[in-house]
Amino acid sequence: MLFETPNHDTNTSPFLTLGEVLRYLRVNARTVYRLIRSGELPATRVGRQWRIRESDLEQWLETQRVASPRAVKAGTSASDSPWGTDAQIQEVTRSSR
Repeated sequence: MLFETPNHDTNTSPFLTLGEVLRYLRVNARTVYRLIRSGELPATRVGRQWRIRESDLEQWLETQRVASPRAVKAGTSASDSPWGTDAQIQEVTRSSR
C-alpha cells in the first residue's frame, strides 16, 4: 500500500475528526479551534475540515497534565510542591468551606 503506516492497526486511523476530538475531550468546538489557531494543538486541514493526529492529541494532553497533591511524596518540603504539605492542603480546604 502507498500510505501504509507501520505499527498501526489497519482498523484504526491515525487521524481524528474534529467531532471525535470534541467528544473525547468533552469541550466546545471553539476551544479546539482556539488551540489549533494558537498552534498548541497541531492539526491538518483537509479541504474545509480539520484532522488531528491521535498521537498529537495524546502528546498535547500529556503537556496539560497537572501533578496531583497526593502524588507529592512524604518528606518533601512545602516549597517543593505548589500545593504544600498534605496538612497545609487540608487546612486550606477546611478554611474555604
